[in-house]
Amino acid sequence: MSIEIQLPDPAAETAGRVASRLGISIADLCALAVQEYAERHDPQSITDRLDAVVADAGATEPAFAQRAARRLADHVEW
Repeated sequence: MSIEIQLPDPAAETAGRVASRLGISIADLCALAVQEYAERHDPQSITDRLDAVVADAGATEPAFAQRAARRLADHVEW
C-alpha cells in the first residue's frame, strides 16, 4: 500500500538525518515509526509487555499485583 504524506520542514529534515544515519529510506523510517507508535499505544501490546516484565522478574502475578497496589496506594492522596 502506498500513502503520500507531507511533513513540516523540521520533521522532514530530522527524518532525513535519522534515515541517513540508519542507512534506510525516509519511507522505511516512517513505516518503522508508525509501527512502533502503534505498538506503544495498543492496549494488548502494553499488556503483553507488562506480562513479559512480570515473567522476567520471576514474580507471581497475584503477589506482584498486591505489592504494586500497595505502592500505588502509598502515593495517592485520599
